[in-house]
Amino acid sequence: MDIYGSHTRNYYGTDLFFEKHLNQLQGSKLDTEKQLPFHINLLYLVAHIYFRKKDFTMSMHYLNSMQTQMQRYNHKYYEIYKIRYTTLLALTQNFSGNWKEASILLDEIVIKNGLKHDSASYFGTVGYSSSARRTYRSQTNYCQIVATRLGLPR
Repeated sequence: MDIYGSHTRNYYGTDLFFEKHLNQLQGSKLDTEKQLPFHINLLYLVAHIYFRKKDFTMSMHYLNSMQTQMQRYNHKYYEIYKIRYTTLLALTQNFSGNWKEASILLDEIVIKNGLKHDSASYFGTVGYSSSARRTYRSQTNYCQIVATRLGLPR
């Protein structure tokens, strides 16, 4: 990726020079179990950059490819990348206008990891009404709050 775009967080100016090599990687002699984590990380990085560029269709394309790679070799790397994948998928869904699907994905992560996930825990003891919590959960930053609560990178 373009160093300037990465350094300045100017994702619109980021040039994905390695994107064309992703298709060449799959099925080549470098497409081995040993190289699979690097392949998955690269797919995640490209999906994340497209998400930051607000190109949600391309982000979903690379997330689908990432999921396919995570399922290879008897799901060997699935558990390692599951939370990163699901969080970016939920964020992409959320900003694509599918906030209900995003909320369901994030709630599943929270429940499976045994974290407290009631909306009151996000508001602390400030005294918000239950209708305010419901309204707040339906807004776009709900995904960001859950990702922050899980300690995931932004």
